[in-house]
Amino acid sequence: MAYLTISRIAGDPDELFGSWRSTVERMNEVGRDHGLILHATSPTEDGLLMVNLWPAQENADAAAADPRRNAVLA
Repeated sequence: MAYLTISRIAGDPDELFGSWRSTVERMNEVGRDHGLILHATSPTEDGLLMVNLWPAQENADAAAADPRRNAVLA
């Protein structure tokens, strides 16, 4: 069964979107390696909205634990 994640990050939309753009290639690589079906990110009035569609929760959990992702977040 497909698994959808929705994340909101509060803050300056321009700053957050710029940070996202600087890491998107690495994060897309992690997502592809773990079966990501769809990723969408958009600035909002009060931050950033991210939506991911995965084949299953296990795929999302594996991506969340990936050292490459964690290095970007650190």
